[in-house]
Amino acid sequence: MREKTEPRADRAQAEGALIVLGAGFAWYLSRSQALIQRVAAEHARGRVTGVVGMLQESAALVCSAGITALGGLVLIQPFLVGSAVLLTVAGLWGIRAGARHRRIVRTAFVDEAGTR
Repeated sequence: MREKTEPRADRAQAEGALIVLGAGFAWYLSRSQALIQRVAAEHARGRVTGVVGMLQESAALVCSAGITALGGLVLIQPFLVGSAVLLTVAGLWGIRAGARHRRIVRTAFVDEAGTR
């Protein structure tokens, strides 16, 4: 059975989580848009930005539906810990992919004389 907590404490916790979520989204969105501008060809930027936007919105919808469907079946704390591990792995994979991309871009811009 769940303990009763003060409604103000629950609200403060929810507002704090929303602040963290908003800051993280702003940080991620600005970097993803900068990456699109650097990597996508100029004539394809609008389409690439549109696809990224659709994927972001649909991912949120799918995750919300999944959490709603499985909410009663899953214990919250282990789910949050598992999600944190998965997000960490995804972040590390993204950092590795970014480093690999930077190496490829660096070698692509070396001229015939071997200088940058």
